[in-house]
Amino acid sequence: MSCVPRRPGAKEAGLPSGVVTFMFTDIVGSTRLWESEPQPMAAAMARHDALVEAAVTGAGGHLVRPRGEGDSRFAVFISARSALSAAADISLALQAEVWRTSCPVQVRTAVHSGEAEFRAGDYYGEVVNRCARLRGVAHPGQILVSAATAAVAGPVLPGELSLADLGVHRLKDLARSEHVFQLDHPGLVNTFPPLLSLDRARHNLPVQTSTFVGRQEEVRALTTAVRENRLVTLTGFGGMGKTRLALHVGAELAKGPDGDVWFVDLSGVDDPASVPARIAQALDVRLGADEPTDALVAALRDQPTLLILDNLEQILECSPFVAALLAAVEPLRILATSRQALRVRGERQFLLLPMPSPEPGETLETISTFDAVRLFLDRAVSVRPEFTITAANASAVAAICGRLDGQPLALELAAARMKMLTVDELTHRLDAGLQILGGGSRDIPERHRTLRATIAWSVDALDAEERELLAAMSILSAVADFDLVEAIAGADLDAFAALESLVEKSLVRPVDGERTGYALLVSIRLYAAELLTDDSRRGYRDRHADYLTRRLRELAQASVVSDQVAFVIGQLDHLRAAIAHRRALGPPAAEIALLAGIEGFMVRLGYASEYLSISEHVLALDARPDDRVTILAARMTARLNLGLGVDPAEQTALRLSAGQCSDPMNRAIGLVMLLATTQTASEFSAAHDDVDDALALLDGAQLLECQLGRDSLTARCLRFADPPRAMDAALALLEAEPGLGYADVGRIRLAALLLDAGRGAEALDVTVPLAGATLSFSPEWQTRALCVRAEALHAVGDLDAAMHLAATAFHREIEEDQTPNEAAQVLADLHRVRGELAEALAALDRADGQMPRPLGVVGAANLWRRAVLLRRLGRADQRSADLEHAIDLFLAEPLYGVRDLLACAVETAVRIVQKQPADAARLLGWVDANRRDWVLPFGMEEEIQPLAARLLPSWQAEYDNNRRGDPYPARPLTVSPQPPLRVAPHQVDAASAQVDAQGLGGAV
Repeated sequence: MSCVPRRPGAKEAGLPSGVVTFMFTDIVGSTRLWESEPQPMAAAMARHDALVEAAVTGAGGHLVRPRGEGDSRFAVFISARSALSAAADISLALQAEVWRTSCPVQVRTAVHSGEAEFRAGDYYGEVVNRCARLRGVAHPGQILVSAATAAVAGPVLPGELSLADLGVHRLKDLARSEHVFQLDHPGLVNTFPPLLSLDRARHNLPVQTSTFVGRQEEVRALTTAVRENRLVTLTGFGGMGKTRLALHVGAELAKGPDGDVWFVDLSGVDDPASVPARIAQALDVRLGADEPTDALVAALRDQPTLLILDNLEQILECSPFVAALLAAVEPLRILATSRQALRVRGERQFLLLPMPSPEPGETLETISTFDAVRLFLDRAVSVRPEFTITAANASAVAAICGRLDGQPLALELAAARMKMLTVDELTHRLDAGLQILGGGSRDIPERHRTLRATIAWSVDALDAEERELLAAMSILSAVADFDLVEAIAGADLDAFAALESLVEKSLVRPVDGERTGYALLVSIRLYAAELLTDDSRRGYRDRHADYLTRRLRELAQASVVSDQVAFVIGQLDHLRAAIAHRRALGPPAAEIALLAGIEGFMVRLGYASEYLSISEHVLALDARPDDRVTILAARMTARLNLGLGVDPAEQTALRLSAGQCSDPMNRAIGLVMLLATTQTASEFSAAHDDVDDALALLDGAQLLECQLGRDSLTARCLRFADPPRAMDAALALLEAEPGLGYADVGRIRLAALLLDAGRGAEALDVTVPLAGATLSFSPEWQTRALCVRAEALHAVGDLDAAMHLAATAFHREIEEDQTPNEAAQVLADLHRVRGELAEALAALDRADGQMPRPLGVVGAANLWRRAVLLRRLGRADQRSADLEHAIDLFLAEPLYGVRDLLACAVETAVRIVQKQPADAARLLGWVDANRRDWVLPFGMEEEIQPLAARLLPSWQAEYDNNRRGDPYPARPLTVSPQPPLRVAPHQVDAASAQVDAQGLGGAV
């Protein structure tokens, strides 16, 4: 007995199986209505859907899931007569409706019967395809019926329905013609123009034995281009599907009033002089003794005609003949396919790009909407009928399509291997190279039988400089601008001329952007890489890394931060490759220069974890103090962004390196970042004075950047120790130039300070500009802006709006693999206020699973909140150690963690008040002594009054004994499990008191 679960069939899905009748409908002209009248069209579509559903279900039919073909509907019936009744009812209902669109909603309908294959909740097979093709030749309001349905329905139809015989017609992509009938009803229009079948115009289009998948946008655009231009050249690399697209467009044009369509296959022609004879042969024109051009002119001049000249790349010398023929025959149009343009006057080039492929992480529902996936699935099913895309194999299918760059030939060759391999096995073999992509259908042209042969055909035709540049570009794993291409090519190569030729021959594709970029398909890059020796590969990679290092140095000297950020954004993939190359082959100084060059910019862009990873081993290398400072400062910024604690070893190294810097700017950067490592307010003030001394040696952009960094850290570090001074720093940030991003950072810092003081309305006003801010710093700051706005909305009582923003921030951080603790805490607090404790705990648990280790104050803030929720849910003993762990983490950063530390103390007192009331009173006294005007978070402020009422005056002496000292702990508090809490007086300096709360958290 098989253990493999059986896929649900039609009956399990509630749909009929066996011989059934299908009905396809499609709204005519819906695209134009959606573009010009989106709101009326939305209402019209809702009404249309309701009328269709009512007619289908009323006749006993079932609507099947949408086919992804615009505004079409697909229904299935057990009874053919019921399907015909439903088709007529739909047209009658639509005709009677008063539409608010500029023209009434009309559908074309097709009904066809047969037995189709059912899998994954949908019907497949020739029967379905024939019904769709039959619908495609109908006019608006017309209902077409196949011979099969007419036979099943019988001679006598229900009600006033009847069938009119329209004869036999050829349908696009189908080998067998169809005998077509029209369903008539006295209440409907029954007179239409001739069907839009392939029989309307003369043609010699070959019958296609496989379905045409995807490319709908290209079909529309190319059809329009051919109608508007007399010569269109469809260009693209071999195997991109140029011939198949040209044939499909030809079939579309053959259905309308565009004239005859003749296909001329020139793939086997290598003599340009033979082209006229091949065209004459296709048109069945006898040349006789006349000049070929004259005979063709005589045959073509009286009838609008489209010539499809396929595969012209090997005989481009025939271009003058093509131009002369167009000039002599006015009603003639030509659609040529070639790997490069013909370069004649009046030519319109149409570049065919790869099919869209899914990015990693796409959902199962969205993956199947990509053309590349649809093509792979269609061809895979042809050799393995049971194959379907599931949650288990979706990521592998997406990887295959991305690995092959959405190249149709490569996808078809890969799908052919599905007869022997699973998708996972195919993925592993593709990683090994292109050899797996061979074979395929025997009717594929020989040069397309393997992908290697297709590429080799083009590469063999290159001259030496073109081949050298192609080999050089094979080291590029991402789009590169011309400056980078020129740099790796070297001074001895005319890179511009060679690149222009490679683009023209479709071996390199231009990519639009702020600057034009250039890229190779993966398959071409792998083939070109085989042309490299080890020495030449290293030489090109050295040039690549040297160019990036040089540009980073030039931009740093210019001190224009926005230019530096833009460069790192544009070259990030290249920088990663260059760093990996330098790490593998050295020299170490070159790797250090790259990591120092990108310093904090990579962190600002949201790649903090990656920067920590790639820069860690550099700390053990012998680096110049200036380089070491920039790398250590970037690492410290990354740790702060991720909510990690300060690394003491890196703190010491940064302090030492900053003192040894030769560049005043680097020394200032190091001292600014050391502000984040201070433990007390007095220590911060001393470090701040050192920063001011260093800034006195700077001016211009360097001074401004360091001042802004200093003010941002001041607003952060003194948020609880010295709120007025922190607020002054936040206000200074607001004056920064908008493009630098610090003004938005200032708003976030200022709003947090206002919220601490209970000034919610003011905080909300401050955050208004953040609603549309792009925040040129990191993605973490963008979600931080959402969080502070959510907190401000919460403070003024708008819980629904706050919940929406907090949930948006939380899901964004989860999806972007950020550190989601801050958003989770805001979201959990909103759930807590609404009494949704389980949901609050779930958010914190989800965040904890994605939090990098070791934890810092942000992670610690998550821990104690979870402890509070577990207590309130009656599960106080679960994860009770989290509370003590959180206390330890806050004590490691007391300057910034004091408010949460006090909240932990309150939670501890609440937990021990029944069994250890004296200790609880001492904790409460310590909390009251250290509180300022800010409010304790997560509802802990609400716990203090009932706690005091329970303890006082019975334990007044213990409470009073601990209400001593400066309201800020100057050094880590000693945590010990026993004995009960005791507090002794301590020496107090001018800035802060040293408090020792033994046993704090020990009873948790």
